[in-house]
Amino acid sequence: MAKKRSLLPSRKALRKLLRDPWQIGIIALVRSLRNTYQLMIPKGKDRGMLLILVALGAFIPVTELFVTKLFTDVITQERKGAELADIAVQLVIFFALFLLTRVAHYAQRIYRVQFFDTVFKKAGRSSGGATASWEWALGLELVNVLSFATQLLVIAIFIAVLAPIYGALNFLLIIILFEVVSRLFKHQMAAQIRYVEQRDKKVVVPAYDKLRSRIMSAEVGTLIASVGMVILLAGLILFSINGYVSIANTVVLFLAARLQNGT
Repeated sequence: MAKKRSLLPSRKALRKLLRDPWQIGIIALVRSLRNTYQLMIPKGKDRGMLLILVALGAFIPVTELFVTKLFTDVITQERKGAELADIAVQLVIFFALFLLTRVAHYAQRIYRVQFFDTVFKKAGRSSGGATASWEWALGLELVNVLSFATQLLVIAIFIAVLAPIYGALNFLLIIILFEVVSRLFKHQMAAQIRYVEQRDKKVVVPAYDKLRSRIMSAEVGTLIASVGMVILLAGLILFSINGYVSIANTVVLFLAARLQNGT
């Protein structure tokens, strides 16, 4: 009977990935996501369905931004004295898209559970126990991370369309911050490998140390992202004051920056 392939990469492979301190952090993160994707989802149409789930999860927030843009345009036109008949079409589109985003969000959240249940059954994986719980958690987080990454890219494109120069600044900050956060991820992976090796050698590692390491990495990443958000907001204020961005677009760009920072 063939040995079941582990969802975890070997320690040798992880060491090879982590040993080069000068390796670009983004590469390490992308490789980790790629390996997880390939191990979790068998070849075939299931991989295509996963990409559809990821795309749906990423485009829902962007559609909400478009709804916000319609809303600000409607309010702006109403304040300028436009008749209700002139903005009726925009109002219909606004309410239709708002309802559509809510339904799509519900469908994506519910169907991803059914999707992984089908995938795991096809692969003959266990439906109970700690291993099954870990696989489920890994699968759902894979969808979340891929959705966030795609969402980040789509929001950045959305911002660049509304304000090209501001969008260029945003892209630059994303690349810098993504590299910093990727290096934090890489170092955290190295720390987790070290904890596993210490456990195998019967060395007791206090739970405090393990939790502190993970929490510090997460909070440092959040803090760095907040610094990027401050730079984006300062740039948006300058662009708006100098007339490069309209008032309606300023509101939408502010929400887009907040949503982007939340990813």
